[in-house]
Amino acid sequence: MSGRAIFGLLCLAALGLTLATPIPALTDYPNHLARMALLAAERAGDPSPYYAASWGFYPNLAMDLIVPPLGRFMPIETAARLFLLLAQVLLISGAMALEYAVKRRLQLSGFMALLALNAFPFARGFVNFEFGLGVTLWGVAGWIALREKGVVARFALHGVCVVALYLCHLFAFAAYGFTLGVYELWRGWRARAPGPLAGELALLAAPVAAGAALLGRGGASGAAQQFDWAWAAKPLWPAVALNGGDLLLATLSLGGLILMVSRLRRAGALRLESAGGFLAVGFAALYLVTPEKMQGAMYGSYMDVRVLAAAALILPAFIAVDWPDARVRRALLGVMAGLVAANLLHTAWVWTSYRADYAAVIASFSKLERGKKVLVASAVEENPFRDQDIAPLYHAPALAAPYAKALVSTLMADPGKQPLVARPPFARLNPQNAPLVSLDDLVGATRGAALEEEAFRSWPRDYDYVYLIAAPAQNPLPDLLEPLASERRFTLYRIRKPAG
Repeated sequence: MSGRAIFGLLCLAALGLTLATPIPALTDYPNHLARMALLAAERAGDPSPYYAASWGFYPNLAMDLIVPPLGRFMPIETAARLFLLLAQVLLISGAMALEYAVKRRLQLSGFMALLALNAFPFARGFVNFEFGLGVTLWGVAGWIALREKGVVARFALHGVCVVALYLCHLFAFAAYGFTLGVYELWRGWRARAPGPLAGELALLAAPVAAGAALLGRGGASGAAQQFDWAWAAKPLWPAVALNGGDLLLATLSLGGLILMVSRLRRAGALRLESAGGFLAVGFAALYLVTPEKMQGAMYGSYMDVRVLAAAALILPAFIAVDWPDARVRRALLGVMAGLVAANLLHTAWVWTSYRADYAAVIASFSKLERGKKVLVASAVEENPFRDQDIAPLYHAPALAAPYAKALVSTLMADPGKQPLVARPPFARLNPQNAPLVSLDDLVGATRGAALEEEAFRSWPRDYDYVYLIAAPAQNPLPDLLEPLASERRFTLYRIRKPAG
């Protein structure tokens, strides 16, 4: 079977899995789905008692602009899946378009894009980033393809991309500007012409500067106030970022890619094309200086890992392979296809296994009294290197917000980041950018221990139900918590209100 046929089959399998899965098992995806349902319900005249739409010119709106309008014509779950499907199509086709714009031929970009569909940021359900990164790939491809076609066409395309990326996702916006900036620096260095380089950089910077100016206007959040570089994790992420659901499979995938590169280098068949060297050094430096988290008005997590995802999709376009012979080409393409297939099979297994869990969570909403307040807790601290098996359920209880008109402590409704906010009287009970409260903290609070998050200090009085994300275990507070439903990955408790 030819490489094209194998790629086509793998592509159909990956996209078909998305279409066939009611709720893809991506960590943040159920939370995004809940927000889409709330926005669509408010538009239809059925607002939540706890949440309200709050639109502005935010740099994180891709899903919010597309899915609720589609929900007028189809179930909101279907519209959300179609959005995810479109994001995946943009990633795959954008990586291939970029490679063709650089080399005028396709080699490994399609396979690498399929492999990257399982990368950590996408497995965590950063769907706006995924969509925006697909737009970034197409935008960079268009800039390079139009490089010799005149300034007007490129400026027009650049302006459209800047507006689209600003609305899609701020980090995708930054990745686009960084990639084009490095590309033009390479061209200026090669031509030894500082004058034209300055003009090109000014052309790039004009709409970007306008977009940056909008960050403090139109309701968007401002700059972050705190940064966390998490230096100890930086040596680990390259080894485990290729699969956000299984660290071993991620490491094996990276090992397979390294073996491929080593084999081709020994044969003298691998070379950097165009600005490849500049971009490789640039992305390495960007990864080192990018913080893991930004905390403050503009919050973001795993920012440095997103740099790795962007590099994995952009750099293959700038790497040319001169196959030593047909046998080596078939063997190495077979290795690449095998890595993609292994990651895809793992994703299919995880998504299939979680169908029952999501169905059980939704079924448990029938035990909630409508219009009540729900606290979501976990028995273990969130850790991306240890929680792959349970992470896809962290945000499933957020669906109680549209299903049961509930307030949910973990629902993403961050002013200036999402076009949904908690109504002022209840905002304290829906803290944003806070990790899941731990079971130990809940128990400690009942005994007078201080908690960092104010919303949870008097949780038995403030909330009505608790979803504990963990395998069933002994009731930690039998005098306070009444179990209503117990499944393999969560337990639902009703809070017995204290006297007085």
